[in-house]
Amino acid sequence: MHKPILINIGQGHTVKELLELHIGETLLRPDSIKSYRSAANVFIQYCGNGGDDIYLTDITKELTLQWRQKVLDTHAPTSWNSYRTRMCSLFNHGVAAGWIEQNPLRHVKTTRVGRRPKRTISYDQRKIIVDFIEKIPDYPSPGQTGHIAFMPGWFWLALFKTLYFTGMRRRQLVNLRWKDINFNTGVMRLSLDGSKTNQEWSIPILPTLDEQLQIVYGKTLEITNATEVDLMNRQVFAIGLFNPKYHATNSLGEIYEDQISGFFGRLSRKLGFRITAHGMRHTFATELMRAPNPDIKAIQELLGHSHIRMTLQYMETNMQQLRRSTNSLPSL
Repeated sequence: MHKPILINIGQGHTVKELLELHIGETLLRPDSIKSYRSAANVFIQYCGNGGDDIYLTDITKELTLQWRQKVLDTHAPTSWNSYRTRMCSLFNHGVAAGWIEQNPLRHVKTTRVGRRPKRTISYDQRKIIVDFIEKIPDYPSPGQTGHIAFMPGWFWLALFKTLYFTGMRRRQLVNLRWKDINFNTGVMRLSLDGSKTNQEWSIPILPTLDEQLQIVYGKTLEITNATEVDLMNRQVFAIGLFNPKYHATNSLGEIYEDQISGFFGRLSRKLGFRITAHGMRHTFATELMRAPNPDIKAIQELLGHSHIRMTLQYMETNMQQLRRSTNSLPSL
């Protein structure tokens, strides 16, 4: 562990006080609050006297430059950029509140991050995934210990296909309720609760996905003995109702984000290639882009992006597309 940077503690408001002020006066999602706390804790860890809180008046440009180097020594450049963004917001709030005269990070820049290929899931890999899940039974046989976390197969198959055929984020899937699905019109609403861009939008439900969701709907009605009206506010993918090995977040058996990541982690180890919920989102966008004459504006709306440049970052070309482009060059 790195030795903290020592500074002299002065008087006035502290980083922790500024953090609570910002959280209290700003409308933030729970995930955003968590990231602000993480950034502030890292700042205090590296800059405080033995990890103690820091007075804002003692934070200098030199101290922030040392902090940047300490973070880059132990974290990825993307982590530094994220921490800097959060702390800049806190310090700007401190300036607005009159707690400090200027933002000590205003001259401390982000680090350039190289762009890596997106992790999409190929057609062959998707077939392997579906074939594996389809063979998983609903319940373990007597004495069985393996594959229990993959049960019931119909549940995880529906969840996998929902991610693939909608491109929704993991958080949106967790917030999906039966009232958001209209089987009559074939439309699914992605609510504001799970949105990263503070907006909600609707997407079509393809027939193959409709079939899977109908299975989940019927089995949920059966196991809960609830009326269709009572079911409307319930979570669609409540794994705790169907597999007691999953510790439910509440009595309704609701799934949470880490359980989805855990499932795909186990699936990755079992099948020998990396599978993530966000990888399915990239795959969704990439496959739509590979279609003849893709409608980029429609893809942007399906993904719920505020700016089309973000949509373009999700697109991944393959060698066949690159070859077609270069073949269009005139001969010499």
